[in-house]
Amino acid sequence: MRKKLSKEISALEKDFAVNQKDISSLKDEETERFNELNDLGYTGLLDSFDVDTTIKELIIEYEKNTKYDKFASCRKLWRGSQWL
Repeated sequence: MRKKLSKEISALEKDFAVNQKDISSLKDEETERFNELNDLGYTGLLDSFDVDTTIKELIIEYEKNTKYDKFASCRKLWRGSQWL
């Protein structure tokens, strides 16, 4: 039991490290994008940007597109009365 628990803790620590690295990478990318927008003169946009609303809208759009894509890929695999 103790060995199993130790393995699970180790796996969680590895996952945590990977997630921390991903978060850091995303923060760096966010900074780059904000700098690009700032360089293009969109400083007012950055101040009024509603992140929560935008994320919700992007999730809705993504879900709509992925549902469509799933059906489209199924249709591609179906030929006549056979699955490819």
